[in-house]
Order: sequence, then structure tokens, then C-alpha cells
Amino acid sequence: MRASRSTARTVFSVAISDKGDVYVGTQPRDVPFGVDGYIVKVDPASGKLLGKAPAPTHQLSVGPDGGLYPGIRVDKTDSVL
Repeated sequence: MRASRSTARTVFSVAISDKGDVYVGTQPRDVPFGVDGYIVKVDPASGKLLGKAPAPTHQLSVGPDGGLYPGIRVDKTDSVL
């Protein structure tokens, strides 16, 4: 089944915890950044969605304690980092 244009999402990041939990940062296409972004937890065996939390994210890490650490980009900055 192919997603319709209104439900198509872009995957920005994937992170796997030490326990094997899989988290994916997504956002719909053709919307401003930060609108309707989610981190979803996916069962790696079945691909079934296990949960989601609203959060814009371009980079995603999972800490040793299982905490999620999303990172976002900015449109413009004077920073050299």
C-alpha cells in the first residue's frame, strides 16, 4: 500500500537503543519544519507502530538510560559549530 500525498512522511532519523528498541523521527512532506513532527517507536520484527510522541527532530539519539535526545536544524545561524 502506498501512502497518499497528504499522509506521506519523510524519515529524518533512526535510532536504536541498547535494548534493540527502534525509534524514527518523521515529519510530513511539504509542510513547514516543526509542524506535525513525531518520534515513533517501531517493533523491529513486525514493523508495527508501538507509540509516538510529538517532537520535531532531524537527528535522534538514545541514551544509555533509554532517554530520547532529539536534535533539530535551524534555518539560519551565524554559528560556526
